[in-house]
Amino acid sequence: MTNAISASNDIIAQNDVLKRVYKRIYHNIPYLLKTKGTKAGLRALISTFGISNTILDVKEYGGSPKKPAVYKTQENIYNYYLDMTGSQSIQTDFELNTDWSGSYNRPQTVMFRMKPETVHSSSLGPTNNIQKVFSLDSGTTLTLEYTGSSGVTSPYSGSVVDPEYQFANLKLFPLGQGVGKPTASVYLPFFNGSWWSVMVNFVYGVGFTLTAKSKNSEYVASSAIQYSDTDTFSLTGLNPWIGATTADFGSPVSPASHFSGGLQEVRYYTSEISDDAFADFTLNPQSYIGTGVNSAPEELAFRAALGSELYTSSISIHPKISGSWQV
Repeated sequence: MTNAISASNDIIAQNDVLKRVYKRIYHNIPYLLKTKGTKAGLRALISTFGISNTILDVKEYGGSPKKPAVYKTQENIYNYYLDMTGSQSIQTDFELNTDWSGSYNRPQTVMFRMKPETVHSSSLGPTNNIQKVFSLDSGTTLTLEYTGSSGVTSPYSGSVVDPEYQFANLKLFPLGQGVGKPTASVYLPFFNGSWWSVMVNFVYGVGFTLTAKSKNSEYVASSAIQYSDTDTFSLTGLNPWIGATTADFGSPVSPASHFSGGLQEVRYYTSEISDDAFADFTLNPQSYIGTGVNSAPEELAFRAALGSELYTSSISIHPKISGSWQV
């Protein structure tokens, strides 16, 4: 499937584009003259060309602030993500190149960001109550299961909203889905419209660790971890993880339907990433993290940004060996 990101399907002549820009400058001349030489004037001039502050921001340096205790360090950042509101899915190889010297030539950590659809207090719930987020061809599956009660608790006048109407269980099935199959699970408000960072760690002979986190603000200066939960699953015997050859994000696996929401920053690591490093990733998802200082180039075996760095084509971004993924 080929995805195209475009504001319009119609081609506009270059001469018409120039006329539009000149017209905007002409109508804004009084304000541009009044604010000449200031940050506001420069911002207005840039805006006449249709460039928003999320793409090109203006920073001003020098002088003492009028209020020394107040500093404006907030910044909006423009990027893309893969919108999986239909039947979109992603497939990648799970067996690593032997040059990475990974344990059993498989990733030890899978990390990604997701933004499930928003469940409002007046809605009936998500598109599907059970959605498959991630799976391996060997059976290991990660699902998002909505168990809350959306909307009011009863139809009578004065009814209150269920305080956990946006909560759901993120469940990891190491041995595959099924009644009575063991799981690791975290319970958080995944349907609140925020971005969530998810990490699955696997250590052979020990088991799995499932972690999910989100931050309270998209602004770097004021962001902090708002929600966090972790669960572990011990497994010492035969493990389907080391036998997997392909991974999938989003495709339905009965009884789970396809994932509905946004996906970004899919990463495979050859080492076990710590909780502290994962918290850093949650606060700054475009950063390269690893188990130590400057260790990411030797541990990050695969990365699909999925728009976070304004790349919208099917390419893998990592420092050592090229990879591939399919949408």
